[in-house]
Amino acid sequence: ALPGRAAQADLPARSRPAAAQVSLTEAGLVAAPEAAKPGKAAKATWPKKLHERMAATRDLLAAAGELDAAGAAGAFKRANADEVTAVLESLAAVGVAVEVTPPQSPERRWRATR
Repeated sequence: ALPGRAAQADLPARSRPAAAQVSLTEAGLVAAPEAAKPGKAAKATWPKKLHERMAATRDLLAAAGELDAAGAAGAFKRANADEVTAVLESLAAVGVAVEVTPPQSPERRWRATR
């Protein structure tokens, strides 16, 4: 038996020294998350599958209220305005979004219906 162990076993639990706790990151088992730049929200990656793109755009539109394609594309990594416009048009076609472009406006805008 180790000399210190017997003495510790006789102590009440609250008097025993606390075991060292190491996080997975500190132990090197998990990579540390990259620190986000102050004032900038992390961008989500533009999904590859169409149904995932539609869901991500729908959720963004619901959170933002009203967006144009460039603004929506700016919320995602690797998205371009043409792809986002196609998704927004599809969401409008199935009644999830509605186009609210003002007359004579050069940019089209959409908002969620619910």
